[in-house]
Amino acid sequence: MTFKQFMAFITVAKHLNITRAAEELHITQPSISKQLSLLQYGYRVKLYYKKAGGGIALTAEGHAFLTYANKIVRNLDALKTRFNHTTVRTATKPFTVGGTYALASELMPRLLSEFKKAHLSAGVVLRSGTSFDIHEKILRGDIEVGFVAKTPRSKDIEVQPYGTHPLVAFVHKNHPYARKGDLTPAELASGPLILRGGPRLKSGAEAVLRQRGYKPNVVLRCETLEAVRVAVRNKMGVGILSYDTVKNAIQRGEFKVLRVPGLVLEAKSFIVYHKERPLSANARDFLALLRKDKSEGKDLETTLRGGAIVHTARARPHNATPFAG
Repeated sequence: MTFKQFMAFITVAKHLNITRAAEELHITQPSISKQLSLLQYGYRVKLYYKKAGGGIALTAEGHAFLTYANKIVRNLDALKTRFNHTTVRTATKPFTVGGTYALASELMPRLLSEFKKAHLSAGVVLRSGTSFDIHEKILRGDIEVGFVAKTPRSKDIEVQPYGTHPLVAFVHKNHPYARKGDLTPAELASGPLILRGGPRLKSGAEAVLRQRGYKPNVVLRCETLEAVRVAVRNKMGVGILSYDTVKNAIQRGEFKVLRVPGLVLEAKSFIVYHKERPLSANARDFLALLRKDKSEGKDLETTLRGGAIVHTARARPHNATPFAG
């Protein structure tokens, strides 16, 4: 039997509700039910029965088992305190979080700054990569919580929609398109386009154009944001990125945003973490911060009016669909 199974049972017994126990442990309800089933099967005992309304009640054997389970967990904690001197010396274990290149440069610094205000002694490690890279790091246990722009294929990863982020098409100030007025979607698709992409990453902007019936003329796919910006600086074509990743260059007058009436380009972001791997206290606190930020915060919507960039606030949607820029 594993420590994970004992903790699942103890938490369920505390709440007398599987759903609330799953929320406290930050794992899914099916995962916690699986741990309980394994525990009952291993000890050949009926620990609880389900009640109406999603609650549970412990059997007589369940109450007795709980006493032993609590003792086991307390003894394990005492053993760790007595002999794991590294744990004693370290105030908090470094918390590792990951994000896609755009999110790691835009969203994560603000959120981690808020997290550090309440966790002054916590070490934080931020890793970046493609959505696929972050999914793989979650599965390997290299990071605990990730921010991605695409939903994972693995059923072992929990996915929660987070927010919506505006994308813009832009060119160098001396590019021929910079002197044009509005572009049609067809003109944008003819490019030439410089997009984020690679063997395992396709641009969501490209997908939107294809859905509209256009064949994007993609001349260059770059795995990093900086590579897209460098290519645009060299007047190789039209770039499409999240507004926040190019706003400084736009404000300096180096890049010009292209207006494409009738075409909405935006990216979705998702929170991901392993369904069954217990999260550290820091990770649980960070998830709580994210949920609070999602429920109270608002996204910055970028629109173009008469050639000017106008920012308006809008509430984040609760049901986001996969889309990466």
